[in-house]
Amino acid sequence: MKKSTKKFLDWKKIIPKSQENPIGVAKSGIYFDSELNKIYIFGGSELDSTKEAKLMNQFFSFDLQEQIWEKIEPTSKKSPKPRSALSMCGFKNKMWIFGGHFESKFYNDLWEFNSQTNEWKKIKTDNNESQPEPRYSHSIIYHNAYIYVFGGVLSDGSRKNDVWKFNTLEPKWEIIKTKGKIPDPRSSHTCHIYEDNLLIFGGLDKSVVKSMEIFLLDLKLFEWKQIHPILDIPAIGGHISMIYENQYLVCFGGFSWHSRYSNKLSYYDLKSNEWFLYQYYQNQLEKNLKEKNQKEKNLKENQLEKTKNSVPSPRFGSVGCHISRSSFFVFGGQYENSISYDEIWIFSFEHELVCDFRNFLELKVLVDF
Repeated sequence: MKKSTKKFLDWKKIIPKSQENPIGVAKSGIYFDSELNKIYIFGGSELDSTKEAKLMNQFFSFDLQEQIWEKIEPTSKKSPKPRSALSMCGFKNKMWIFGGHFESKFYNDLWEFNSQTNEWKKIKTDNNESQPEPRYSHSIIYHNAYIYVFGGVLSDGSRKNDVWKFNTLEPKWEIIKTKGKIPDPRSSHTCHIYEDNLLIFGGLDKSVVKSMEIFLLDLKLFEWKQIHPILDIPAIGGHISMIYENQYLVCFGGFSWHSRYSNKLSYYDLKSNEWFLYQYYQNQLEKNLKEKNQKEKNLKENQLEKTKNSVPSPRFGSVGCHISRSSFFVFGGQYENSISYDEIWIFSFEHELVCDFRNFLELKVLVDF
């Protein structure tokens, strides 16, 4: 079996030391302020014991050093209304949220929060200028003083593949006319900056069919290019992802083409053009496939039961952010119609146990992506 020489991950569940913690939610916004070493989360939807979704405007920060949540009480008179499936990005002490929905109300407002002044400010632009339509489950990302918006769901249920940019220095929206292999309209995808490109991965199309596609938009030429890996992973949406060491697109969770919720982790090597899958109990499962006796079956069951609490359970709609060169922060999410999670997980790239995804397809292990 082919193995990677790269060190990979170890999961750790964080138990906050604070008295007041955020309610477990899915589809919130998240931003990491590296100067303060704090995570910020805003909004999201809570699914309580009655199975009714409650949309939130809760606003918390998490101190990574002290491992304490702090409820933020802005001093500004106005703040964003409750919403879910919004998108959030930031730069230094400023963070922005855009879009989202509250029941049948869809938003295209842009808000800026300054962690130094502890104030929200609604960004106003010329009423006559064009701006993105109200939407949710889109993506926004900050790069070189611009905020880029891609995709999402409109109030009529249709999906978009438009690209907008907002100048944070002189508030102004501008739609970008792109060329090349333009992605189909989609939502619930992930978005990153990779070598001056906008990278779009996965998501749901107009038929709510999951995608495994990867696209790059050159932010100088505004030309799209689709990447075709040697072997695709099962399609996915509602996941989270990150770029590691400017080479690996790491993906966690979401729901796959057969609508099963996932806690699997895979990564795509942008240099070698290959997908890899991390198997939490790789050696034991392979052994159990080869040895059919009852003793080995019992061992497999015991091993799986033992590791249930050592990795996050399957979920979609969680949020995550890169907090160091080798660590990733994961919060919240939801599993089918169960109560939303309020857990914090951090995975770190530490262990050398990664295998080629093609071998798992041959062994028929983890095709339940």
